[in-house]
Amino acid sequence: MSKANHPSLYLFPFLTAVGCGPGSVPETDPFSCVESQTLCVTLEVPAEYSGTPRELATGFYDTSDTARPPDESLAGIEYPSIVAGETYELSHNQVDFEGDFYLLFILFDEDGGTWVPEPDIDYTAVTPEPIHIDGNPIELGSLTLAPAD
Repeated sequence: MSKANHPSLYLFPFLTAVGCGPGSVPETDPFSCVESQTLCVTLEVPAEYSGTPRELATGFYDTSDTARPPDESLAGIEYPSIVAGETYELSHNQVDFEGDFYLLFILFDEDGGTWVPEPDIDYTAVTPEPIHIDGNPIELGSLTLAPAD
């Protein structure tokens, strides 16, 4: 295989957008989304989840096609305290961009993907409709994590 056709070259834009973007941060306590530029969501974790969570990533997409690098992303949460059958309260601040986006949450497992969710190992949840982001607080309610396709 020539270098020009090597699959890793196709990942470079994604690595730049996510992997080398905002990076990862330690888990913090959830907070209420009352301040500007905040985002809150309750992620429902299925009872059958048996993985070891490594990172919880949040990507923003201007179309429903989430099988590509996100248009925007927030810092991933390192080693989130995810528990099977329970909910996980995720809060972000510094949502400092605007537009209408589908949001994709990826729960990466220790044995899962790095930049792209590994089918049946990592878990994902996506908003069914685009969410308007304009600096106001964003309260998404609940989304259910499911095994990645």
